[in-house]
Amino acid sequence: MEFSQKKIILIACVAGGLILTAGISLFSHQHDIVWLKACEEGLKEREHCNFVLAEKKLLDASEAAKHFAENDERRYSSDVALAELYIATGNFSKATEFIERARISADKQNSVQNKLTVLGLRADALSREAKFDEARKVYTEMAESAKNAQQASFQYDALLGLTKLDILFLKREEAEEVIEQIDVLSSKLSEKTEYGIVLSIYTALLAELKGRYKTAFMLYEDANHIVQNIEKPSSALKLLLANNSATYYLQARNTVRAKNLAMRALDNCDKDFDSYFSGHALQALRNLSAVFLEENELRRARQFVDREIDEVGKRLSHEHPYYGLALEHRAVLESREGKVEDSDKDFKSAQDIFEKSFGPKNRFTADTLADIAKLEFEKNNIESAATSCKQAIAIYKVILPYDHPSSLKAMMLLSLIYKRQGRHEMAHALEVEASRGLGASEGK
Repeated sequence: MEFSQKKIILIACVAGGLILTAGISLFSHQHDIVWLKACEEGLKEREHCNFVLAEKKLLDASEAAKHFAENDERRYSSDVALAELYIATGNFSKATEFIERARISADKQNSVQNKLTVLGLRADALSREAKFDEARKVYTEMAESAKNAQQASFQYDALLGLTKLDILFLKREEAEEVIEQIDVLSSKLSEKTEYGIVLSIYTALLAELKGRYKTAFMLYEDANHIVQNIEKPSSALKLLLANNSATYYLQARNTVRAKNLAMRALDNCDKDFDSYFSGHALQALRNLSAVFLEENELRRARQFVDREIDEVGKRLSHEHPYYGLALEHRAVLESREGKVEDSDKDFKSAQDIFEKSFGPKNRFTADTLADIAKLEFEKNNIESAATSCKQAIAIYKVILPYDHPSSLKAMMLLSLIYKRQGRHEMAHALEVEASRGLGASEGK
């Protein structure tokens, strides 16, 4: 899982211990000394997110490791450490190079766990490059291989990766099926509490996708209560919960709580490598951009939107939907700043990214159209607002449950537009329908 990534970087110490146990002095050879020093320093710099220096030191370690046998654990661990670094920093060509080198070492060792680790790295890198079909194939291969080898934690990781993709692509039934598999698998894992909380978080995400906000709320509240009362929960678990809870409260229009959770998450992301490797820092920035745009605090919004664009642009492919979301946030901000041409350009770029990943009818495009409608309404461009709002509602009706809050909120906006147009009967009918639906969804 995300909070077990640090196991990889401890391999170097384990290898050194094995050598000493065998009665062989680690410092009997110059390459041993160079490798150990460079590896320790590189991992230390990486943990503190000093990526330039970490890369230099880990490359030195990798070069020294070339003098060891091809099946030596030190060659493998050096290449894995660099692959993780390049994935986190968005250097996908280099990540691919070192993933392949780690794969060769794992094959030479014939180590099941090392082979599964490499598959996980490949899938993560492909997801960040927005190569979702390829990532799905690798996650599936990893899940099957882990199941056959009875490696439950690796199977859990792979199934979780598939769940993320299913939720991203609004595949509700597929996500529910995989979550059921994870639930059965959780009983076989040693860290039952943390694995169980992660499962609850993704069950809450699925509940949100179905429009069951009350269920999602209860799952998040229960998870937060458990985390507050267990001894030393992992930082990765706390970040995962804080970020997804913040996203939920933002959608539920509780911006105060969303802001508090997102700020806490971002503060805890600073100087923490896992937060970059697992994408927690990017999600925290995404939440804060959305919060300050919702509150119309343009100066603060500019601060986080600029940072979001920079960080997401460096660490994910520019074809990734989350880069599209960053562009959408900037487009909303530019519109409110009166930069119409810049706003239109960013909205168009975001729409192109969403359509390339998901096709013309997708959640991201519908949300963007709803944002455009709201902005046009604020500017009293009523006809334009009506057109965009109707387009958003038409997409929502195809891809989401009829009573999903996103669709209902768009209907509420359309009722306001109709009022402005003097079409009071239609406005009232829409308002009643949307209000009834929103009230019902809160009780699900």
